[in-house]
Amino acid sequence: MREPKYPRKHNRGMLDELSELSDAISEFDEFRQEVLPELRRMLAAKASPSQMRKEFMHYLTARLITEGITNPDATKAISAIKEIFDREEGRATEKKEVSHRLGKLKDEELDALLISELEAMPDDEQKDE
Repeated sequence: MREPKYPRKHNRGMLDELSELSDAISEFDEFRQEVLPELRRMLAAKASPSQMRKEFMHYLTARLITEGITNPDATKAISAIKEIFDREEGRATEKKEVSHRLGKLKDEELDALLISELEAMPDDEQKDE
């Protein structure tokens, strides 16, 4: 008996890839039939971002869980998992507010500061005006 040209073990990998592709197509079809029309309806009705988040929270959570489980990049996976735990435990997301140390100065004070900095600068660093 003659050996097959392509051993069966290669066919197994191809079948797995086809199965994954079929699953992805099914998921996209479900998205196209169920989620996309609702998104379009909400956009046409000028729904607020808050309303849209509330409507699709279960999809967003599922996506975060999938990312946390399947992402080969450990940093991204850990970030997704942490976000899930924070939401589950009711922790607010941290918002950082940055303010510049010179932001509250009056114009006169800012002008005086700039002039003093210019005067302290060596002549070769100053630009010609």
